[in-house]
Amino acid sequence: METAKVKNSTEASSGYVLNKGGSGTLPACREELESETLIDSVSIPTVLGYQLVGNPYSVSVMQQASVNLYGNNAQIVANKKYVRFKPANEQPLKVLAESELNLFDYPLDREVISDNDYYPQPGIGAEEISWLYTVVDMNYTPPADIPYEILQELYVPGMIYYLNKRL
Repeated sequence: METAKVKNSTEASSGYVLNKGGSGTLPACREELESETLIDSVSIPTVLGYQLVGNPYSVSVMQQASVNLYGNNAQIVANKKYVRFKPANEQPLKVLAESELNLFDYPLDREVISDNDYYPQPGIGAEEISWLYTVVDMNYTPPADIPYEILQELYVPGMIYYLNKRL
């Protein structure tokens, strides 16, 4: 019985070994499939919509909300930074991955139409490591060897703020 590795992902995923049958069909060879891990090899891109207008955590929006609710904005000052990192290779990527940061491969100020396997960033090749987005504390110091850009200062209220206002 002749076997062939399928390379076209539309025919089979992860290069499963298929049996060439006499009937023109390609039934899977059970012995080969049972020994392999079944992993979906088709990656689906994340689809983003429009850039959101007026980040709800921007300092100016939060100050106006505080004025509307409490009559003042005295306690509203930036306490977080919306940032992005551009690791050059696997080592800085590993450093970021091992950190406590919640990293996203798409901008957080965009509407998410469908959150899938990856975001194809404009101008970034398929083999390049993409920008990684997150929110950090104001006193956060990024690793020295990883390019880092502050996109916006934010105010993210904590539970103590809400508890004090309720008392």
